[in-house]
Amino acid sequence: MVYVGVAMVEVKNYRIVAKYAIQRREMLFRKDIRAIDERKALEKFYDLLGAHNIRRTQIRIIDIREIAPEEIKDRKLRKIATSDQPALYVE
Repeated sequence: MVYVGVAMVEVKNYRIVAKYAIQRREMLFRKDIRAIDERKALEKFYDLLGAHNIRRTQIRIIDIREIAPEEIKDRKLRKIATSDQPALYVE
């Protein structure tokens, strides 16, 4: 849980699956992201792919769903999600 102002907000885990076209090939991409809501998770996903010079118009979202902390593939992210007192992570 994260304190935003006075209110306490629960951070959720999302798995986003997408395809993007690069050099006439379609690449499948899956990413687990922790965010407050689905919209913010999708923005984070676009930011990550944008760092690799992939434009939003090239990305086709296939699936976005909330997952349990135990389903997270990234070890560091799973450790944060399953911790009783997760460390504050700010980007």
